[in-house]
Amino acid sequence: MTRFRTAHGIPGGLALVVLLLLVFSLGAPVLADGEPPPPPTPSSLIGERLEFSVRWGWLRVASAVLEVESTGDDQITFRATARTRSIVEALYPVRDLVESTVWLPDMRVDHYLKQGRTGRKEERRVEIVFDVENGLAQYTKNGEARDPIEIPPGVQDPLSGLYAFRTLEVDDEQKIELDVTDGKKVTRGRLTVVGREQIKTPAGVFNTVVIEPSLEGIGGVFETSPNAKATIWVTEDEWRRPVKLKGKVSIGSFTAVLVNVTHPDQEVEQAAGKPGS
Repeated sequence: MTRFRTAHGIPGGLALVVLLLLVFSLGAPVLADGEPPPPPTPSSLIGERLEFSVRWGWLRVASAVLEVESTGDDQITFRATARTRSIVEALYPVRDLVESTVWLPDMRVDHYLKQGRTGRKEERRVEIVFDVENGLAQYTKNGEARDPIEIPPGVQDPLSGLYAFRTLEVDDEQKIELDVTDGKKVTRGRLTVVGREQIKTPAGVFNTVVIEPSLEGIGGVFETSPNAKATIWVTEDEWRRPVKLKGKVSIGSFTAVLVNVTHPDQEVEQAAGKPGS
């Protein structure tokens, strides 16, 4: 059995790296005057769908979607998908599906699935089965299982960590950290608030908190870029949604922007927000 430890290097293609950064973006402190609005509860996010457009330089290369659905019996499933556009598909296709199922109300992780294809490699399938009561996680890739690893209490998988961050009660001075595991190791996501900004996206105008996540454990193009940097804009409201992401690495820059948001209990105009709201 592998013992709990902190490590580096979650691999991934560009579109999946964007999803991983979005995982660590949500839950930033709200820097508004007065008391910040309370964070959303996991159950209040059921039915939410966030759609993003991803550009590499001037070229639109991929789309990504984050969504939440109820799976019954006090469980919810978080789903993230990423796919390259047709113009890029012929050169370097990326099709990724990530799902995380957790128990309510405390978001105990139950099962994690990641499958898809990057470039010309064969399709891969990764699963993590959690035994939270005994503090263990079992990782399997393409049917081959590793020895279970020990996990700390409250650990999340890479996707459920997104929503766990969103539901945290935080203030302006609090450092935001959360243990996350990919089934092979445990790493700690960290966020730093760097300012506020009102931005306009295809989904609407948003008052946002600007944050910079630690890139430790993200891997991919960030791991090989010594001066890599990422900046994320998160709505300054009770939803704490990511609306924009910019990343800079040695081979160029990319941007992901929210283009559409839907929620069964929220009008589109409310979801997009208004200047000064």
